[in-house]
Amino acid sequence: MVAGLARRQAAAIVEARQQQPFASMADFARRTGVGQAAVARLAKADAFSSLGRRRREALWESLAQEKSTRPMPLLAGLDEQDEPLPLSLPTMDLEEEVFADYGATGLSLKAHPVSFYRTALAQCGVVPAKQLLKTAHNARVCVAGIVLLRQRPSTAKGITFVTIEDETGTANLVVHQNTWERFYAVARRSAGFFVQGRLERKDAVVHVIVERLEDLSARLREMKPLTAASRDFR
Repeated sequence: MVAGLARRQAAAIVEARQQQPFASMADFARRTGVGQAAVARLAKADAFSSLGRRRREALWESLAQEKSTRPMPLLAGLDEQDEPLPLSLPTMDLEEEVFADYGATGLSLKAHPVSFYRTALAQCGVVPAKQLLKTAHNARVCVAGIVLLRQRPSTAKGITFVTIEDETGTANLVVHQNTWERFYAVARRSAGFFVQGRLERKDAVVHVIVERLEDLSARLREMKPLTAASRDFR
């Protein structure tokens, strides 16, 4: 789901699209009636690429109406087959596209954000998640990734289980209560983790006992601020 888009707005879009494919952004705005703010959110999520509008072009068109002082609906008065040409805007590179996707929807189908920093992470001693499967029991390891899930079962005696993801797969973390409290701000709020700990293997189950946590964006200064929507305990 696009961040900030109401369910009723999503339903209106689906209903209008089922009736007939959208011909343009103006056609989309007229038939869905979702309003300028929703169109801007969709533009940030790269939702108008099928209409020939890249993310920045679509956002420019959605914001252009906001600057108008005329009391008219979004993009009203335009020929629906002849939308205004946007300014010459710079093309976003793949990294920018991926981080914009995460900011708008919490995921990206283009690439994984961690993949852009694999060389820098390797220099910090970080191993890819898939390599943990081949790592010896009790080995000291460093891993990094996007937080997918935080769980604290009532029967776990204060232990929090966290799943992180990089471009190679997922890693399961075990965070004991004293470690959680020591690194609380990062553990509870960060979208990405840089983890130091000890690998524990029980049959086919592999996890990392966390000893130190850092915010991934803070650890890698060249990394863009990361936004991701994890599923967390309440």
